[in-house]
Amino acid sequence: MYGKLEHRWHTYLHPGLTREEIEEFESRVGTSFPSAYKEFLSTMVVTYLIY
Repeated sequence: MYGKLEHRWHTYLHPGLTREEIEEFESRVGTSFPSAYKEFLSTMVVTYLIY
């Protein structure tokens, strides 16, 4: 949990995917992503708010 807003909202940050997670997904769906897209998936941070 990253923080609270007005004692009700919570912000969650999730790190990018690991190389192993990306490879596992590629294996499950039977495809291979371009290297640039794999780099994006590994460096992006997902954020969402929960009320």
